[in-house]
Amino acid sequence: MPQQNLINPHNPADDQYTYAVRLNKQILAKMITLAEVIDFINELGEKLQISKQQIIAVGDGANDLEMLAQAGLSVAYHAKPAVIKSANIVINHGGLDKIIDFFD
Repeated sequence: MPQQNLINPHNPADDQYTYAVRLNKQILAKMITLAEVIDFINELGEKLQISKQQIIAVGDGANDLEMLAQAGLSVAYHAKPAVIKSANIVINHGGLDKIIDFFD
């Protein structure tokens, strides 16, 4: 399965995300809207046959709040106060690999 990533927008006022797929060392990317991000999360969950409760979403700005609400576990990563207030987990120090520390 190709590695799939959603990357935060460079301009938080923008409702665009970059969707990147790595396939055979080539990266293909396109801009997508928040609605498409939410559709992606739901479709990926269906494809992998996992429930919403098994999905982890990571965000840092208010533009991520709707996306975080779609996941069973929301992570605020070096985030703004609004995201910190609504997230299940807050990571303010270190890299994304810190998420692993929350699991056995």
